[in-house]
Amino acid sequence: INLGAGASLGIGGANDLSLSGIVGGAGGLNFGGTGTLALNGANGFGGGVGLNGGGSLSLGNAGALGTGTLNVSGLGGTLSAGLPGLNLGNAINLGTGASLGIGGANNLSLSGIIGGAGGLNFGGTGTLSLNGANTFGGGLGLSGGGGLNLGNAGALGTGALNVSGLGGNLSAGLPGLNLGNAINLGAGASLGIGGGNDLSLSGIIG
Repeated sequence: INLGAGASLGIGGANDLSLSGIVGGAGGLNFGGTGTLALNGANGFGGGVGLNGGGSLSLGNAGALGTGTLNVSGLGGTLSAGLPGLNLGNAINLGTGASLGIGGANNLSLSGIIGGAGGLNFGGTGTLSLNGANTFGGGLGLSGGGGLNLGNAGALGTGALNVSGLGGNLSAGLPGLNLGNAINLGAGASLGIGGGNDLSLSGIIG
């Protein structure tokens, strides 16, 4: 698929769709469907991906999103790794009121900068690693029992870590991490803290 400069290819509907060929060009994709869109190629397109319909985006390659930004708005959607140990370097912008869910059993690393006023919700059972100096303000929900590994003191942005449901496990991805975010522990939820690196929690835990 070749996306011309200034052009956008909208993808919608409720049926699942896999794109395994190379997606190139200067244009972008906009996924507004409610099914699952699987991007499996080492793509080179530069116009970014919009996610706004509440559907699921499964990535089978570290270059699946091309070189642009993942822009989450509206109903947002869910992101998952289609193979173990995926490391995604793209920037992510979380629009006001929008939430990006992250699920699945495969480990996923987000190393690009995550910004915007929206939030993240990690409900997966694998490990989510956040490695950037992120600025998003909507907080992060941890609810599926998975592992949350932080590789930067700003990994959680400026919002709170909200633990609910099955909770999860928090660990430092580098020695001596000092985390200043507030942490909210929901009724019946537990936050496990593990790993071999020292970790300081300086925010209010409530």
